[in-house]
Amino acid sequence: MNLLLLHGFTSHPVLTLGPLPQVLREAGFQVSQPALPGHGTRPEDLLKVRWQDWLETAREAYRKLPEPRGVVGLSMGALLSAPLAAGRALEREASYAYHRKVDTKELFQLFQEGEPRARRILLQAARYVGMGLASLVTAFDPGVVVVGGGLALNAPQAYWEALEEAYRHYLAGWEAPPLRRALLGEEAGLLGAALTAYLEVRDGGG
Repeated sequence: MNLLLLHGFTSHPVLTLGPLPQVLREAGFQVSQPALPGHGTRPEDLLKVRWQDWLETAREAYRKLPEPRGVVGLSMGALLSAPLAAGRALEREASYAYHRKVDTKELFQLFQEGEPRARRILLQAARYVGMGLASLVTAFDPGVVVVGGGLALNAPQAYWEALEEAYRHYLAGWEAPPLRRALLGEEAGLLGAALTAYLEVRDGGG
């Protein structure tokens, strides 16, 4: 397994990740730990970059890792990990079912064509997501559940219907909060983190 390690906002790979990279290397992992743009130099360098620069750096580092590969992130690094990891489990499941490499885009196309294996894989994944969201609701009691990420936002309508059916099934007896798709698309989490940091600075909290 080859791993991409992503550090947090205003930090650096050495500061955030400590001895973890060396421990992983000694265990046989190939590790990539890039410093995100604007980090590890001067604080004012952060003013010269955008969150898109961090995401592109993470994507490029991830593309360079040979298969099999994974990604681990801390704080903002975890948010950057989400769009990289989305769909990986589905791709593995589909590739196993078809005995060749199948990405999520092709899997969606096969689903739309009514291919039985694609329908089984996607609808099963939707049910698992619905079950997981229901568990989170019982733990945190939110007023609304917002679902984002490339998989959820680009999946066929039948995926959403199966997800909602499982979500409501596992919340039987609860007043299930409404499900909403993220209006800001795949980068909703990153934009929220950036806004939080901005408000902290504006209000004198950081």
